[in-house]
Amino acid sequence: SHAGTRSLANARGKREGTGTMAKTIAITGGGAGLGLAMAQRLSRDGHELFLLGRTLAKVEAAAARIAEAGGRAHALACAVGDP
Repeated sequence: SHAGTRSLANARGKREGTGTMAKTIAITGGGAGLGLAMAQRLSRDGHELFLLGRTLAKVEAAAARIAEAGGRAHALACAVGDP
């Protein structure tokens, strides 16, 4: 696990023009700031994203921005802090 991201193998196979596999990636805090910046970059690299955050409206807006740019992103509300 790397700075809030977790990668899972994706059946889509290799990304076009690269020798690397496309992945499905979950990003905590994906609705704003560093999480959103990582999501936008990973989307441009061809990965499918699940954006996670405490405020559903924020991650939905972020997923919509990524989709408008041609990426694949899904929004989920969750809290990963201590209960």
